[in-house]
Amino acid sequence: MGVGIALAVDESAWEWFTNISGDMNDDLFAAAVYIMISVGALLFLLGFLGCCGTLKRNVCLLQMYIILVSIIIALEFTCAIIAIVYKDSLNENVKADMRDGLKQDYLGVNRTDSTTSRAWDNMQESLQCCGAEDYKDYVGSVWDQGNPDPVPVTCCKGVQDLGNGYYGISDAEKSQCMTEALLPAPSTTLQLFRKGCYDALWDWIAEQSDIIIGITVGLGALQIFGLIMACSMKNRLSDED
Repeated sequence: MGVGIALAVDESAWEWFTNISGDMNDDLFAAAVYIMISVGALLFLLGFLGCCGTLKRNVCLLQMYIILVSIIIALEFTCAIIAIVYKDSLNENVKADMRDGLKQDYLGVNRTDSTTSRAWDNMQESLQCCGAEDYKDYVGSVWDQGNPDPVPVTCCKGVQDLGNGYYGISDAEKSQCMTEALLPAPSTTLQLFRKGCYDALWDWIAEQSDIIIGITVGLGALQIFGLIMACSMKNRLSDED
């Protein structure tokens, strides 16, 4: 619920989401945010039922808690299975959306009036990547048609984040980077980021995999533990009655 509320009130919070899904419009994003808030409210209500059912020794409330937790666990397993089955298809769709969003909506470095441009610049500089699949994604883009450089300077290793959405680079480093970006397939580069941001993003997620897996397993174990304890409490109260 807190994450959903934060996204709803922070206008710049969804910049990276725009990159990941280039066709995400304001209505779709708003719907996703309010779904998060609604799910958070449901989980709050669920915890409230479990606590009250236990404190008041109320079999009815515990039964509702058991049913809702069972449904949530079943939905989580279903979502996990769907994600595994359609993983490759989802990955290709995400990559295509990122590439299309870059080609159609990226306007250039230091364009603080464009959230999409700022998001791409931030991603490329922080993840040390260029384009969605690689630096050639800029060929034929809206930005490419009005700019003499083959790639923005945020695709270069010498770029400096000046803050507030602005970036700078020395003339020598920029010249070297742009020269490398004009090559069809350079084997090595001194200044150009060769890796695409899609792969860089997944590499970053892989680096955090231990934390992600630990949190996921911990939450799942907590849910199952709560379900077992609720069933035990319900059976005990039923026997006493």
